[in-house]
Amino acid sequence: MSLFSVAGWAVTLFVPIWLLAGIWTVSYPVRLSAAALTVAAFFAIELNDLALIGYPRGLLSEPSIGLVAYFLFLLTPRPSRHQSNRFHYAAFLVGILLYPMALGLGAFDPYALGYHPSSALVVAAAAAAAWWCPGLRLIAVWLTSALLAHTFQIGDSDNLFDYILDPVLFSLAAIRVIRRSFTLVVSIHAKH
Repeated sequence: MSLFSVAGWAVTLFVPIWLLAGIWTVSYPVRLSAAALTVAAFFAIELNDLALIGYPRGLLSEPSIGLVAYFLFLLTPRPSRHQSNRFHYAAFLVGILLYPMALGLGAFDPYALGYHPSSALVVAAAAAAAWWCPGLRLIAVWLTSALLAHTFQIGDSDNLFDYILDPVLFSLAAIRVIRRSFTLVVSIHAKH
């Protein structure tokens, strides 16, 4: 397991436990202890001769930069709802463009384009455009970090899109986008 994989899984496990512990207590030492012990347990405890971290790794070899960046964003003192919503819509859109056809729903597999250098140019252009818009800073950080991680091959994959998106991030984004869309439709319907 690469250093990126270990760090990515540590963040991916730490942040949800930190946030869940915040429901029960406001004590930072308790929240920190719960989250840190959970991460340590996943790497240290074995079940059937496999560390607990091996089980989620069976579904997803390593988290994407997108998932790690989003979880780190959630740790900021006052995460912007607008930044979060824009990030969810962007991750959902990228997933809708990449995943269905990669799973065989079309004759063309856009996910395979992640192996070509031209994809890096498109992502770099999108990141540069996002840096110019103050409301898209999280997206800019996401795309820039993914591009750098791919360039320096800090993870196991050679595909740029594996650094940008993973099924967990896409699922979280899809849930948020569908829920937000449903809430919007209900509120518009209630006004009429």
